[in-house]
Amino acid sequence: MTLTDKIHHKMKFDRRELLGLFADKVGVRSYVDNLLGSSYLVPVIGIYDSADELDLLSLDEDFVLKPSHGSQAGFFFSESMPVLNREVVIDDIWSGYQTFNLSELSKLEGLVRATAQRWLTEVFRPNEEWCYSLIPPKLILEKRLSEVGKPPTNYKFWIFHGKCYFYRVSAIVLGGPIGYSFENFAFSRSGELMDLRFNWEEPNVMEPPILPANIEEMIKVAEELSGGIDFVRVDLYNVDDQILFSELTNYPFAGNFHFIPRSFDREVSAQWKSFDNY
Repeated sequence: MTLTDKIHHKMKFDRRELLGLFADKVGVRSYVDNLLGSSYLVPVIGIYDSADELDLLSLDEDFVLKPSHGSQAGFFFSESMPVLNREVVIDDIWSGYQTFNLSELSKLEGLVRATAQRWLTEVFRPNEEWCYSLIPPKLILEKRLSEVGKPPTNYKFWIFHGKCYFYRVSAIVLGGPIGYSFENFAFSRSGELMDLRFNWEEPNVMEPPILPANIEEMIKVAEELSGGIDFVRVDLYNVDDQILFSELTNYPFAGNFHFIPRSFDREVSAQWKSFDNY
């Protein structure tokens, strides 16, 4: 079985409540706090049960607004982002993150509020990604992290049975039609750069990032947060040498991907030696 075969198996048969906790952007904070302490958590401005409780126009700092019970959905407002003055229409509320300059908030506040209320009334992919159906719908408003005037680099650790086999580093490049793009680099557990990408990605054009001095500590944190289960991806930030939790992902891309080179699909699948008892 390839890695994606195993992810699809997990999506179909793993019905442990732990997966709901991992995917819950509000509830998982207590999990991280209990394991590591609150210093690993991104500061929260507020947690809400209704969009009517939001007072976005009073904010004078960068922020992120997202639902507790979905993936790839959220609004990012930052002074570091370019002002694009683009028309914004959101038909599918789960269609991806929206990023804007903070100065655009006044004209977009109504759209943001309406989308947030729609989040609270819908279940994210209930027939595909079961874990989200367990999560109480809430809105979470977080402080927007910054790294040298742009959103922080995201480190994504692929953990099998409590051990990291490889990780990807997603660096943000400002510019382009939506204001930013990503360059993704893969590294082995020992920190060696890998010639590896997903099937939809083009080869990188920028130089690979220099890994932080505390990368070994990041790996250990990711392994501890994995709970030792058969597979989970652990995402972390590293801002000014402070390790911060991003999220736990049970089913990356809903298992709809393959690697280039294709041989890595089975190489990495071999690290997932067995399924937990489900």
